[in-house]
Amino acid sequence: MEEAVEILNERAGNILLTTGSKDLAAYMSGVAGARERIYARILPAAESLLMAHELDVPLAHIVAMQGPFSADLNCALIREYDIRILVTKASGARGGFWEKVKAARECGIELLVIERPRAEEGLGFEQVRSLLVQRVSRSMQGGN
Repeated sequence: MEEAVEILNERAGNILLTTGSKDLAAYMSGVAGARERIYARILPAAESLLMAHELDVPLAHIVAMQGPFSADLNCALIREYDIRILVTKASGARGGFWEKVKAARECGIELLVIERPRAEEGLGFEQVRSLLVQRVSRSMQGGN
């Protein structure tokens, strides 16, 4: 997300955020001209709307809707708000990701995709090495 904010600061034009209200604070505080440029599509839930209000998102820049959305509806929003960059998470088919991709292509705008964090499983090389050194050291001290 930090990288996305950097990229947005290098680009001109209006931004349609479709990443939800949880990440809204980072964009509102990090993107230059956020109040004028960012249109936030969030859930029409009281907590989401309250968060947007507390972050000083102008009412005219809040799109409170429940998705997923068709490519046509995404295109309509892009045109209505003169969007130049659509920001989305890599949410897969269930989250309407491909409809956003299609809409961005059809409307000729930039698509900025936030990847899901990769779950790290297991130990890294240095962790394994350290554990082996500890075990060898213990076994040598114990005579085993």
